[in-house]
Amino acid sequence: MKGKMDKIIANRIKKLRVDNCLTQKELAKMFYLTEKTISNYETGIRTPDIHFLNNLCQKFNVTLDYFLEYERKPSNYKDLIVVEKNGKKALFDVVQSLYLSAHLYDKILISPCGYHILAIVKDEKIVKSLVVDNLGKGYEFADLTFGLDAFNKNGVASAIYNGKIVKANYKGEIIK
Repeated sequence: MKGKMDKIIANRIKKLRVDNCLTQKELAKMFYLTEKTISNYETGIRTPDIHFLNNLCQKFNVTLDYFLEYERKPSNYKDLIVVEKNGKKALFDVVQSLYLSAHLYDKILISPCGYHILAIVKDEKIVKSLVVDNLGKGYEFADLTFGLDAFNKNGVASAIYNGKIVKANYKGEIIK
């Protein structure tokens, strides 16, 4: 291990892989690498190049800051803005000067509870929605599509489940 930054990058690669329920072999296959290469990245024997890190960022919707910073502190929702680039939006923390999401979304709703809805909208229909926390971690729910109203202070928002409008929390649990 070369230094503290290499250790942080190694740990973040492993965390990203584990958080996405992937084996080293599965991650390697995604990027046309060997399992040994991924193992070397995760143990710090080898440091990945910027191209690989950038590909990880795009695949798993994290920013390059995720691999480079020592400690992330949660963003304050009052410091968040929606930034547009090439017609797509991203969630940006102006105080920490970092993106919580990539420029992938048609709609972004900032809520006071610390969870934000990012949605891809086609022909006025939501085709994919993601819940992002104030650390930039995204959560997608297979059977639940969050609507275009933000979470309220109690962490509840409208969602669509089996064709019906329901109320759900940021964990994807339906509220009765």
